[in-house]
Amino acid sequence: MPYDNTDAVFPNFKNYFELRNLLILLSGAVVLALVATGYYLKHEDPAYYWDWGAYFDMYQNFGQMVRHNNRWFARLLVTIRNDDYNLLPISFLAPLSIAFQTSRWAYIAGITIFYLIPAAAVTAVCAAFCVTGNKNKNTALPGKAGFAGLFVAALIFHHYWAPTLRGLPDIVGLIPLGLATLLLMRSKFLTQASWRTILCFALLAWLTFALRRWYAFSIVSMMIMASLMAALTLITPQDREKHFYHLVKAYAATGIVIVILLAILQHTLVHRILVTSYQEAYIAYQAPFMSQLNTVIYSIGPLYTLLFIVGIGLAIINRNQFVLFCASCAILTFVLFSRTQAPGIHHLLPIFFWMVVVSGYTVLMLFAHLSAWTVKIGTTALLVYGALSWGIVFSPALSARLQPFHSIFPMERLFPLHVENMPEYTKLIAQIKALTKNGEKFAVFSSGGELTTAVLFAFDHSLEPQLAWPSQIDARDHMLLAPLEAPLAIVTDQPITHLDPKDQQVITLPNDCIFNHHDFGTAYQQVAGPFVMSEGHKAYIYRRTRPLSDADIEWIQEQLNHSYPAWKWNHAGMIE
Repeated sequence: MPYDNTDAVFPNFKNYFELRNLLILLSGAVVLALVATGYYLKHEDPAYYWDWGAYFDMYQNFGQMVRHNNRWFARLLVTIRNDDYNLLPISFLAPLSIAFQTSRWAYIAGITIFYLIPAAAVTAVCAAFCVTGNKNKNTALPGKAGFAGLFVAALIFHHYWAPTLRGLPDIVGLIPLGLATLLLMRSKFLTQASWRTILCFALLAWLTFALRRWYAFSIVSMMIMASLMAALTLITPQDREKHFYHLVKAYAATGIVIVILLAILQHTLVHRILVTSYQEAYIAYQAPFMSQLNTVIYSIGPLYTLLFIVGIGLAIINRNQFVLFCASCAILTFVLFSRTQAPGIHHLLPIFFWMVVVSGYTVLMLFAHLSAWTVKIGTTALLVYGALSWGIVFSPALSARLQPFHSIFPMERLFPLHVENMPEYTKLIAQIKALTKNGEKFAVFSSGGELTTAVLFAFDHSLEPQLAWPSQIDARDHMLLAPLEAPLAIVTDQPITHLDPKDQQVITLPNDCIFNHHDFGTAYQQVAGPFVMSEGHKAYIYRRTRPLSDADIEWIQEQLNHSYPAWKWNHAGMIE
């Protein structure tokens, strides 16, 4: 295969910055990361439940394994092979976990410095290449000021921070995904790629998936669009047969390398993915297509949406295949993912990555026709807008001050976590500890930010031995019976769910029966409460007065069969 200097895709930054200027830029980015994360966490209550706390707990536990040299590498490989949530994303932060142990600030700052900043740099390089690469692959990137502006704009892009400040390390996947995008563009979608380039691309594509499995939608979209872009080169009659065989070999080799890596390192996970219908398992997280599209637009904001649309138009006029590729990847990823579930804040990262690249191209193209003075004013205005967008999204004070101008900014809001009536949660936990001092288990039949098992665990990890974790989502979890057998239960006056109650009957049914004392709920007696939770919800503690009977289980199955006719008691602790 031909060799086309594709390795130059990993740019040597000293060509664009003096070392002193580069150090200043990176130092400023690190200081911003430390200050921003410190400010955010200072105003936050530690209600890190579900995904917001899961990786933080894994980060701490893995750090301890490395600290004590407790077969940590073997454990890392096992989780990569088997787990939906593996240790790989947080494994690179192990030194911070060892040094700072339980510090949430060190964890979030680590994600920002080691993942978000490089992701912003890759975003800037991709945007710059979209301008220069379409003309001549050897054209230098934009000047120092231009590249610095792109980098800072990507660095303060609010949605890169959204999952990061919530404790999700998913932005790490943008680094290999961005580099894979860059390799594809640099090699003209593998039409001019050497074997080394193909191998690097395959490794980057697999690594993106290995870091977080849901990036599979982005990888598939990228492969589809790259192969289509490459196929367009066959339109010209010159050396058509030669190009055809080259493309077949390039994409076949890429697929083979990825399959080998998956077979060796992740065969258990891949098998589970292939036999699982995630569309059915995550149906509770589904939303109408237009609702999901509105979420994308509201989250990224009107300016980036406009720049993205204008960028597509400019790319069509200029026949810029790289911009059209990035735009197509963003759109196709959204379409594919939306069929499985409505995207969460972390799922939007690859979509917004490609959208920001296209938006950066738009700005560079527009600025190319303006005077130097106008470009400086425009750059300053855009960076100020980006900084204000960041503040509006994450600072309730700034959001309130700028309320008259909300229509021109993103509608996304991720203020620091705040728990109303925190003393009541403290009282509830103290009461639970007193009632379970002899090792009794308890279950929480509530599933929302106001109260859930994970909320209490986040406030006090010492509760873990006594926790009987109940099912949360019908289609995904089915009905676990062990929590219903626990001696103690916490219920609320009104069922609390984070999704449509009809999709969380495994929570609402026990809560209703126990609180209203009917059917199998007659086997419980109130022993404590009420405890006034957030938003006025009242929680109560009940003690079971007799064991869960077969008749109780059969009645529960009968009720669930109204919505899920196929569910049966398997006599092994589950109705499924």
